[in-house]
Amino acid sequence: MSADNNFFYLAAGGANLDLKPKFCEADGGCTTEDIESDAQSGATLGLGADFGLNENWRIDVSYDRTFGDLGDSDVYAASVRYQF
Repeated sequence: MSADNNFFYLAAGGANLDLKPKFCEADGGCTTEDIESDAQSGATLGLGADFGLNENWRIDVSYDRTFGDLGDSDVYAASVRYQF
């Protein structure tokens, strides 16, 4: 949805990770044998707004909420952009 030079949005996403640790020793030997992998998955939901101050300057703010194995957390972000 947009209003004049402003833009409002909703976002959703998902992620799957399969982590397998690798251990290295000081002599340079590394191993991944006999180490269980750590599979994780999660989702995000968010909303945000992008405000046009004039034809070159914009401010963007967003909020995202993560769920699942990746941890429940709140993520806030803001940016100021200049468009050439």
